[in-house]
Amino acid sequence: GEDWQTVMHDCGIEYPSCTTTSEAREFLGDEEAVGDCGNRVWSYLFFDIFYNLGNNVLLNLFVAVLLENFFTLQSNFVLAETHLESYQKIWRDLDPLGKGKISVWKFRELIEKLHADNNPLGSCTLANEIKFRCVRIELLQDNSQDDELEFSDVV
Repeated sequence: GEDWQTVMHDCGIEYPSCTTTSEAREFLGDEEAVGDCGNRVWSYLFFDIFYNLGNNVLLNLFVAVLLENFFTLQSNFVLAETHLESYQKIWRDLDPLGKGKISVWKFRELIEKLHADNNPLGSCTLANEIKFRCVRIELLQDNSQDDELEFSDVV
């Protein structure tokens, strides 16, 4: 948590503000009892090193891993410019008037044509019938006012 300074000060309590091991054994009557005295120098040194290591080194390491994975994902991205051009061409075929909208009933035809053109936009959606229906339902929920799908919503 955020209260590590309190723990650092508690670990640094020295005699006479603490119970020594001999006092603890005498008071408790147990030969294995241990006192609660600490060492201020070692406590401050340990927690300062721990804080700096955690805050500077590990945080930067975490950010570096995130950035590396981000750039790796970007370089292996499935969609290429040719896929988007294929999508535009097929959309133009289904929307000859250029309204930017197609009927929801042409959605399957759009996806099948994309799949036939080896476009991942179609192939991923046609992976199984359930996935196709989920995508269609999501598009219909976003576009509840009429039975037409917009170009940008389908992408």
